[in-house]
Amino acid sequence: MSSWDNILVMTDRSPEITADVLAPLAGLEIQRGSRGQLILGRPARLGPGRVGGELVLNDMWEPDWRTNGERTMFDAFPTAFEVHYTGGDEDIRLAEARVLFGELSAAPLVLALIRSVDFLIAISHPRTGVVAMPEGTSPFEDQRDLWLPYLLGAPG
Repeated sequence: MSSWDNILVMTDRSPEITADVLAPLAGLEIQRGSRGQLILGRPARLGPGRVGGELVLNDMWEPDWRTNGERTMFDAFPTAFEVHYTGGDEDIRLAEARVLFGELSAAPLVLALIRSVDFLIAISHPRTGVVAMPEGTSPFEDQRDLWLPYLLGAPG
């Protein structure tokens, strides 16, 4: 199982500008790592330790994600926030990621919360709000018909 969850961010802004938009919504501190990584973090709210991670350009992003039926959800988002939890408990990590996602959904951006790469938990769209996906929903092309309308802001 992955040691982080992802909050995918649909934006054409740089990670630095995106961090400036997102950080105040969730009380995140912005720092640079030893190799120049852009790191957003804060003390965890549901357990000991910290929650946060690197905000990066998503090298899987593909500009034809709307029309190419073979594209996954990862292909639709130019930016990814890799959410880690230093307390070690995976259940608390997901709970912290859900809290962060809820706070960040106030941004005028499309967001998606992915658990351990394999499960789509929720989508947030400025027009439709936050939508919890059915348990077990895949972010991959096999369930594209389920999640694509929410990315486009017009749920089926």
